[in-house]
Amino acid sequence: MNLTRPVFYLLFLWLFFPFTTFGQHSYTFNKMMEFEYQDSPGSKVTADFFLMDTLKGGYKMQLFESSEPDKWLIIFKDFKGSAFRTKLSKATFSKVEKVNADCEGVVKTQRLEKIKDQKRIKDSIIDGVVCSQFDYTLKVRRNGSKVKAHYSVWVETKRKTGDNPLFVNFGENKDRDIPAGLVRYTYCRYNDDPHKYRIVRYKGSSIVNKTVVIPADCDYAK
Repeated sequence: MNLTRPVFYLLFLWLFFPFTTFGQHSYTFNKMMEFEYQDSPGSKVTADFFLMDTLKGGYKMQLFESSEPDKWLIIFKDFKGSAFRTKLSKATFSKVEKVNADCEGVVKTQRLEKIKDQKRIKDSIIDGVVCSQFDYTLKVRRNGSKVKAHYSVWVETKRKTGDNPLFVNFGENKDRDIPAGLVRYTYCRYNDDPHKYRIVRYKGSSIVNKTVVIPADCDYAK
């Protein structure tokens, strides 16, 4: 039996009539870090949690206090620009291992930051792991504002994913050896006011076993 012709037809269909189905996407998390935030010295202290996978890169999830005290505001984003936000009971989140995204909250985002400067400061010990501290200066292309960021990274990872606790995705990550930022201490965003900044303190971390699932019918690529 000659299989050349059937294979040719299959290849033709694959090239000129690509499948439009959207597969399910799953993201795992094995570590959760807690941070405290202040918009200025003496202001109200708020907390949020940053979840990541120490073995993988390219996505992150944050838990914020929402307007409903018993619920988390969950914001997820991967490096390719896919994101969603939803609210979930704190009690439910602590019990479940899998969080299913609501299609209504799934969106496509764009990375706007561009690295202008990178400076290594010193090494330190965080959670018993050697970390390297860096200063970054970034420029946000949309409005021209600048971001001053100071944070620490795990020396062992040296990933180029641009992961960090705040919504900053490094557009030049493929061109520079930029490690994954995991612990941020200070954060400054300014236009006309160079003294406006945000204080961020690392509080600690814990081991978790969570998975985020974006169902197949949530085609956020559109």
